[in-house]
Amino acid sequence: MTAQALWITTEGELVELDDLSHNSISEAVGGWVQAIQLHERLTLWLNEEAKQNRLPHNLKGQTIWETFFEVDSDYIVGNVVLTGGADEEGETLPLRPDDLAVLKSSLT
Repeated sequence: MTAQALWITTEGELVELDDLSHNSISEAVGGWVQAIQLHERLTLWLNEEAKQNRLPHNLKGQTIWETFFEVDSDYIVGNVVLTGGADEEGETLPLRPDDLAVLKSSLT
């Protein structure tokens, strides 16, 4: 089993996922998904209705957000998933092992 994605819970847990399916990502974020490309090799997946449903703040998700966007430009709530970018057909790619290692070390 090879890690494909990193699930970051609102409790701060970092969980490696081995399934990049839409259903798996949707289950991890707890609802409808919204994908935001942070970098050509990194996509942040959020629950599209997280703020509307008043989900708890995700401090580690916030840290990732503010690495790529202006501080306080958004407030990240709910569980999030990080995957690689997308291929030419728009299919989600797995995180590269070195990217996964850097993410985990920077968030622990």
